[in-house]
Amino acid sequence: MATGSQPHVFLSHVREDAERVERLASDLGARGIETWIDRHQIRPGERWERAIEDAIRAGAFFVACFSQAYAAKGSSYMNEELHLAVREVRRKPLDRSWFLPLRLDDCSIPDWPIGPDFSIRSFQWLDMFPDWTWSIERLAEVIRPAAPAPTAVFIDGDWLQAAARPRIDFRKLLERLRQSFGVDLTPALQLTVRDQQGRNLAATLERLGYSVDAVAARKHHAGNSFDLTMALRAAAPSASPLVLISGGSDFVPLLEHARRQGRPTVLIAFDRSVARALMAAADRFVDLDAFMCGGSGASRPRAQPEPP
Repeated sequence: MATGSQPHVFLSHVREDAERVERLASDLGARGIETWIDRHQIRPGERWERAIEDAIRAGAFFVACFSQAYAAKGSSYMNEELHLAVREVRRKPLDRSWFLPLRLDDCSIPDWPIGPDFSIRSFQWLDMFPDWTWSIERLAEVIRPAAPAPTAVFIDGDWLQAAARPRIDFRKLLERLRQSFGVDLTPALQLTVRDQQGRNLAATLERLGYSVDAVAARKHHAGNSFDLTMALRAAAPSASPLVLISGGSDFVPLLEHARRQGRPTVLIAFDRSVARALMAAADRFVDLDAFMCGGSGASRPRAQPEPP
């Protein structure tokens, strides 16, 4: 789902297709693509019509999810969204792909006019059946170039607060990250929050003028590892490195996933306390004390995990 810090894909649909569209959003999210669905993004008290119009205009793509359920409805707010989308299509360059029609099942595509000899049916649509997985990959191929990978800096807020003695200068840390890796931290930082320490760090970063995407870390029902759904989005395929600031082994799956995706990883932590398994999973390790003093953090061979 959209976090507000990345270009998103607007998913237009009727309520009867909510379950299939939720699956669509989840599968795109697993591929590093942010989506926007009204029932998730519109906050209590917000003017929902204005929120939807703004989201359509700001969207990297507009995905129209057509179905038999849509065709059977005499009226729906999806029609309003389509009217707004048609207006946006008229404003965009002719060679700009933005409006993406999908068929969730065997249904007809409305022949709404957009311009002379040009209608919604003029766009090549994508069938999500009979092979859903193949269709998702096709859709992701079209969307991904216009939807940059999420922020490549991921901070384990609770670990950083607990491990830093004396307290770390967060302004200096963020500046060193910018200098060393050339990352733009202005849009948002990914920050895990498990307890009050993490919430305190989020508040500190926001006072420094950073927009913080605070992710509540939850334990999986089957084990002790923390829920890394948002972190795995940050590990979407990219040539730029994923920078993790943490010393806990909870984030080994994040680095392993990034490696499988071909994305280089940099681990920044205190050498005196970092989990060896986490260090072994990273392509490069940088001691946080040296990093804060201006050290370059030269690459090291992957550490070998401690024997059981």
